[in-house]
Amino acid sequence: GEAAASLDHVDDLVGFTFAQAMLDRDLKDPRLRLHSIIVYRDGRANINSLLRHSPDKYNTFYDAVNVWLRGMLEKNKLVGDLDGALTIRYEDAVIKTRKTLDLVGDFLGIEYPGNAQRFWEFDHHMVAGNAGVLDVHRQMRGMPALSHLRSKYYKNAVRQIRSAPDAPVLDESWKDRLSREDLIAYDYIMGELHEQMG
Repeated sequence: GEAAASLDHVDDLVGFTFAQAMLDRDLKDPRLRLHSIIVYRDGRANINSLLRHSPDKYNTFYDAVNVWLRGMLEKNKLVGDLDGALTIRYEDAVIKTRKTLDLVGDFLGIEYPGNAQRFWEFDHHMVAGNAGVLDVHRQMRGMPALSHLRSKYYKNAVRQIRSAPDAPVLDESWKDRLSREDLIAYDYIMGELHEQMG
C-alpha cells in the first residue's frame, strides 16, 4: 500500500492567521460585501486541545486556561466591533449540520445543496486548517491518510462517516481527559463567559 503522507507542522498552520494582513489590505476594498461569522467552541474542548498539542508549554491546567482566556477576551473585543455578525456554536455546526448550514446560508444569501454536509464530496482549496479535517477529506476521497498526532482518532472518524455519512462525529475527548478538578476549576474561572457563549 501507499505510505501515509506526513504533515509535521500542522499546529503552525492552525496558528497562522491571514486576518491582519487581509484587514490591512484586501478587505478594505469598497466593492466587497463582508459577512462576519463567529464560531464558538466549548472552552473545555479548546483547552483540552491546547494541553494535548503542547503538553510541555503549559505547566498546569490553569496555565492553559489563562492562555485561552486571554485569547478569548482579545477576540471578544474584536467581536464587539462586528455589528450584524452571525454567531454559531461549533457543536451545533457538527451535531445539527443541516440546520446550521441553512442558518449560515440565510445569513449569506446563498442556498447550500442538500448534500453540503458531506464536505468530502466537494473540491476544496484548503490552505490551512486542522490536520484531522484535512485527513478526513483526503481519506474520504481515496487518498492516503496523513501522519499526525491524532491519526488514530481520525481513522476511526472516517470509519464512522463511511458507515453513517450523515451522522455527526463530534470529538468530546475532553470529557475523558480533563479531571473532575480541572472541570471544577474551569467552571469557577470561566463560568459566566462560558454561559455567554452558549
